[in-house]
Amino acid sequence: STRTGCCVVTGAITEAEAAGLLFMYEEEKMARDVYAYFATLYTLPVFRNITKSEQAHMNAVKNLILGFKVEDGEILEKGAGEFVNAELAALYTELTAKGKASLKAALEVGVLIEEVDIEDLEAQLLTVINPSVKTVYTNLLAASKVHLKAFSSKL
Repeated sequence: STRTGCCVVTGAITEAEAAGLLFMYEEEKMARDVYAYFATLYTLPVFRNITKSEQAHMNAVKNLILGFKVEDGEILEKGAGEFVNAELAALYTELTAKGKASLKAALEVGVLIEEVDIEDLEAQLLTVINPSVKTVYTNLLAASKVHLKAFSSKL
């Protein structure tokens, strides 16, 4: 097993797990990019703080992508607001536009992003077998629940 930064990369992963990692990386990135954008519009620290947290999540998933040598199709090279996944790209555009309307709308977007993230992570955790992937997803799930509380409490 190889240690890359934060996580031990053990065993092999299935094609489904590899695809899941690429999707989860971009989903965390979409969250980071949306929150980073909101942080430029609103002074509320929650956006800045959670942007940092999402970056840490991206790094954790990226370590797995690199550690398992997953062919990432330049996903890791994308700039802010740029995505390989067309659905996430469309979602980024829709959610940034929605959150621009008001602080309340931006907080509601935060709630939505975290709820979707929790759903997707829970779905992944039902099928993931690899212990390294399972550990990272379990940590991300716990963090997303904290983020959800943080956004909800401000509404």
